Amino acid sequence: MSKISILYGSILSAVLLAPVHSHAQESGPEAAFQRAVHIKIALPERSGEVSGTGAWLDSNTVITASHLFPDDLRENERLTIEIVTPLGNLPARVVTASHPSELDLAVLAVDPSANTSARRSPAPLKLCSTPLQPGQKVSVAAANQSGLAVVIPTHGSFDRSSIHRSVVTSHSVTTYLAPGTSGASVFDEATGCLAGIVSKQEKHEETTNGVFHQVFTTGMVSAADIAPVIAEIRK
Repeated sequence: MSKISILYGSILSAVLLAPVHSHAQESGPEAAFQRAVHIKIALPERSGEVSGTGAWLDSNTVITASHLFPDDLRENERLTIEIVTPLGNLPARVVTASHPSELDLAVLAVDPSANTSARRSPAPLKLCSTPLQPGQKVSVAAANQSGLAVVIPTHGSFDRSSIHRSVVTSHSVTTYLAPGTSGASVFDEATGCLAGIVSKQEKHEETTNGVFHQVFTTGMVSAADIAPVIAEIRK
């Protein structure tokens, strides 16, 4: 996993948002986007680093994708993790991280003695109460290497969907997301609720009217799967 690239070309459009310096209790879609942070993970006894995106759950906790952490190091206390924000970097540690094959979700805790001016104090993260629908408009809130939010509009995929009790659910978003976007939050554009977080990119090939093309979808961890993990750490 390499550092995030903001060069999305003609595949999608991205909007760079300026940081919100107020620690007021914000709500709505724009405030939801401002939860995005860049995550840097230095691997012990290895060269290089892994990077991705996360989102403030509250002023002390960040959620992200667990596949950012190598299997043998997921619970390793020697990992050096930094939460990158426009107002400074914050050291963090892993609170819980499931195996990505089971649930691609990790929860990080910020060092309580770290720079308080770089923390966010958002309103409680609101999870969507209904599953993502195919075609539903959402935005992916990633963060660049400076911690500035990069908003990527997309929608629920028609290619990966299921039906349960007459409810159609999409399990991915339809877009190509650059490396470094793993763990980014997927927000409903209308309400600002969290529909899920970005997991792994998938690609399949199709032929339409004799024309061969590649279709990119990005799997996600749904709000329904995130909810019990949040409930457990808040006990």
